[in-house]
Amino acid sequence: MGTGNLFTTTTNPTILHRSRVLFHNLASYFVVGFLFILLAGHENTNPRLGESHIDFYQSECQHLLEIHAKASQFNPQAVSGSMDFFIEALTSEFYAQRHFSPAWTINYTGTGHLDTLIQLLDSAVYFGLPEPIINAASLNNTLFEMEKDAFDDNKLRQRVQLELAATRSAIKYMLLLSKGIRQNDTTQQFLDYAFRMPHILNTSIETNNLSETILAQQPNIPMYNSIIAQLPVYIETLKNISKSTDGLAKSILASVLFYEGILEQPAFDSLHSVEQSIKIYQAKNHLSSTGKLCRQTVNSMAERLEKNYMRIALNLDRLRKVEITSGNFIFVNIPSYSLHAFHNNKEEKTFNVVVGKEKTPTPVLSSRLEKIITNPYWTVPKSIAYNEMLSRIRKDSSYLKRNRYFIINWKEETVHDTLVNWYHEDPLGKRYWIRQENGWGNALGKVKFIFPNNYRVYLHDTPSKRLFKREHRAFSHGCIRVQHPDELAQYLSDKYYAPYNDSISISESIAGREREVFDIAANVEVHIQYITCSADTENGLKFHKDLYKQDKTELEAIFEWQKAI
Repeated sequence: MGTGNLFTTTTNPTILHRSRVLFHNLASYFVVGFLFILLAGHENTNPRLGESHIDFYQSECQHLLEIHAKASQFNPQAVSGSMDFFIEALTSEFYAQRHFSPAWTINYTGTGHLDTLIQLLDSAVYFGLPEPIINAASLNNTLFEMEKDAFDDNKLRQRVQLELAATRSAIKYMLLLSKGIRQNDTTQQFLDYAFRMPHILNTSIETNNLSETILAQQPNIPMYNSIIAQLPVYIETLKNISKSTDGLAKSILASVLFYEGILEQPAFDSLHSVEQSIKIYQAKNHLSSTGKLCRQTVNSMAERLEKNYMRIALNLDRLRKVEITSGNFIFVNIPSYSLHAFHNNKEEKTFNVVVGKEKTPTPVLSSRLEKIITNPYWTVPKSIAYNEMLSRIRKDSSYLKRNRYFIINWKEETVHDTLVNWYHEDPLGKRYWIRQENGWGNALGKVKFIFPNNYRVYLHDTPSKRLFKREHRAFSHGCIRVQHPDELAQYLSDKYYAPYNDSISISESIAGREREVFDIAANVEVHIQYITCSADTENGLKFHKDLYKQDKTELEAIFEWQKAI
């Protein structure tokens, strides 16, 4: 995909023809001109157009729209097929709700609402929806064909085509902005939302609130909003470097090298000279390390920026699919090794974390914080018991006792380890588990945070504090280790436990030795996500290492099958 394809600005070819269309219409209507003047005052005025209109050809258009709608009858009880089929059904329902009257055209010309929609579609790239997914050119072309000849026999057919294409585009745009790219989604949550689209779109047109309504479908997630806010700067950088023919401004070059992770901020300093930074980029991308900004290097930078734009689009799509329903939530971003605590949708705490290794990745999930346990014991997952402990147990009969492990049965009763045949193919079977005592040396440290999930993962403390000094922190078996879990526990307790309970403080419990369980009654969501791009107001967009190599696979799966509307 070339750089020009992603960031082409659509020019409306109809502007030159609007005056000719108006002339033809006036010539056609002069006989009923006086009647038009009398009635125009009683028509609803579209403030976007600034004038009143009577649609003299509405009945013919209504008739064809009704035929189309009945051919694509909307049936909420039998949703199946592709997303395009679903959007077609929603389009038919849109016209049925407005008694098949045109929404985007009047007297064979586009309305102000159509102009607004085309402008929104033209700006889709600024919302992480590249041109292969959203393409306003087709609407412009159809509008041009309809308006270019006032007496064309195909005008009615072109008008109906334009109406249907505009409605499909508007509905698809709203669904993409809100729920992301989906080939086929039959979950009730998605369907309930999608079924409201025809009514929402009709209302936005009736109230002259189209632009605001469409853009309001985006998720109100701080991480999403931060990326959207920084995306125009990124796109401008890409545009500037793509059209550069004679070097680059120093500020643009610094931005590119920051996006590439070579500079710590989008500016050069005493530690990072221009020549040295260019050499690092060239070596990183297998170019001749001259330190000079040759055409080959500039082209490489443009290509890298375009590829990273697609990563931005992918991550915005991932965030659109996160169902955050509460303003109080914990957000763990796996690639950035970070945990973010939000209260009333504002970030209040940030913690470094250790996540799963590539072979034992931390899963993506959404749940709800259920309890905090201080001084927890650790029930060893059988995969760890067999893959990492069994050989040691067989070699050293004191291994379990020395490391404060013991055996429990299915009733959680302690049994002697001699009851287990450690040389059996499956020594523990379904009867026994290995458990580690709480306190000193426990793998979970002094506190863990429980949220229901099918992967048996949780947040917890760790005795291996040294790992938090590493830049890349993928060392666990899938659970998330928190750098300052006592601080997180106290924060969560102050916000969501202490106000409802009069008991021992969680900090005192952590300092003690007894196992304590703190049930969290408040609705605190937990979202563990895989977002390889983030943003902040100071430095802009930042890309993170694709730890589990998911970006390439998901980019192909999500974007390749999409066709422009």
